[in-house]
Amino acid sequence: MTSLLIVMTVCNVFSYASIIPVETMRFPLTAKKQNSREDLKRDLKTIEIKVKSEYEKFIEGENNNIKKIIWDNAFKNQIDPDYLLGICLIETGKTLSPNVIGIETDYGRARGIMQLMPELIQLYHVEDPFNPEESIKAGTAHLRYLMDYYKDKKIYDENEKLIDTKYIAAIAYNWGQSGIDRMLKNYNCIIIERLPYESRRYYKIIKAYCENDEKTFNKLMN
Repeated sequence: MTSLLIVMTVCNVFSYASIIPVETMRFPLTAKKQNSREDLKRDLKTIEIKVKSEYEKFIEGENNNIKKIIWDNAFKNQIDPDYLLGICLIETGKTLSPNVIGIETDYGRARGIMQLMPELIQLYHVEDPFNPEESIKAGTAHLRYLMDYYKDKKIYDENEKLIDTKYIAAIAYNWGQSGIDRMLKNYNCIIIERLPYESRRYYKIIKAYCENDEKTFNKLMN
């Protein structure tokens, strides 16, 4: 049984519970003070059951071994597993194949399920980018880094709408952190329509996926 289903500490349980979308929860998560040890034990048991249910739902269907790796790394990095799955689906053209090779660019070819560029392969000490465990571990760690880098910056689009940090991280993952930083320096916002075509498409796809807009997601992916 995966270690994700074992409640090892109070901190870990509540940390993971915080990344499950609130609308899917059937139990209250509040900041109220626990009345007793029994209250705490009951709450922890409820969360454990919920996490187990979410896990089983997440890995069902095809590619469940890949989904287990995605879930595990999402938990370790406190990233929404559905968001991370969406990134992997985009990077592999919905196949979740660990053997994908990107087109040749000035910076080399992207490789593996999270399409790691040579720079990231070296940075995260990846020995085999086609090994899904290594690829997902490195890609998730980089997404976590990008989220932490941008989390305290309130970044708006050209219509003065606040952009969720996870979408900023996704754009940076595709375009590169330097591209985002350069646009912010020049315009003090992210102008979606001035992003490179591929990065603009990437943003719209992950946003559609996270918002359960299946029609838009499939249209943009085809």
